[in-house]
Amino acid sequence: MLYWLSAFVLIVLGCIMAIGFTAFGGMATGMVSMFAGFGVIGGILLLGFGTVMALIGYSLFQLQEWARITTIVLVALSFAGAVFGLLHPIGVGVLASLVRMAIDAVIIWYLVQPQVSAAFRRA
Repeated sequence: MLYWLSAFVLIVLGCIMAIGFTAFGGMATGMVSMFAGFGVIGGILLLGFGTVMALIGYSLFQLQEWARITTIVLVALSFAGAVFGLLHPIGVGVLASLVRMAIDAVIIWYLVQPQVSAAFRRA
């Protein structure tokens, strides 16, 4: 469900970003219109990431092994990012990093359980 929620948010933000920056670029002239182009590119990238997240979420419900492994890798990268968040010199977002690390640890722990691995291999 987290992947589908993330996919929904990314797709909505991608649409808003692409449409909003296009409208803003039409109203502005000069250098600002260049930023509108970056907004469209960013919106398209968010749409692509949202589509990938939706595909992974669907594949997890279908118990596909590649989706389980991909999720473990992505969550491990998220955990590593949270560790770097803890090392920030100002200490901004320490609580958010700890919560993120806890959620990531639970997801990885669940996905490597023998019965969960077996369920993905059988499908």
